[in-house]
Amino acid sequence: MPKKVELNVADLTPFARWMQIALRRRGVTMKFVSEETGIDYSYLYKVQRGHTPKYASYQRPGFENTQKIGELLKDVNGAMVAAGYREPSTAE
Repeated sequence: MPKKVELNVADLTPFARWMQIALRRRGVTMKFVSEETGIDYSYLYKVQRGHTPKYASYQRPGFENTQKIGELLKDVNGAMVAAGYREPSTAE
């Protein structure tokens, strides 16, 4: 069985950091996200490791996939901001 590797949240891309927090908050796994959204697990794995040279081209998912992930994890705005598709809103 492969050894589980913990990611250092501080080293992650903004989207990967958001996703790690959202997964923990919802109590679900990337496998669950993959199954529910139809997004390939290996793609999600690469997005989570977009901070590494090997997966640098996977800094964030595409717009549609970001929206699907955000909907499933009940935080579309957070997903879109983390991926850079929206500007963070500022509360006055």
